[in-house]
Amino acid sequence: MYCRLLFYLFLFLAIEIAVVTWLLSGIEKHFVREYEVAGKHYLVYERVR
Repeated sequence: MYCRLLFYLFLFLAIEIAVVTWLLSGIEKHFVREYEVAGKHYLVYERVR
C-alpha cells in the first residue's frame, strides 16, 4: 500500500519537475509579480527579454 503511494508521489514530482523545466526553458520567459492594491490580491505575468 505504501509502495503504491510512494510511486504515485514520485511520479507526480517527476511530472512537476519536467513541467517546470519546460516552462523555464521556453523562448519567452515569464515571471510572476504579485502585489496587493486596496486589499485585493493580483498576480501579474511579465515577459522577460
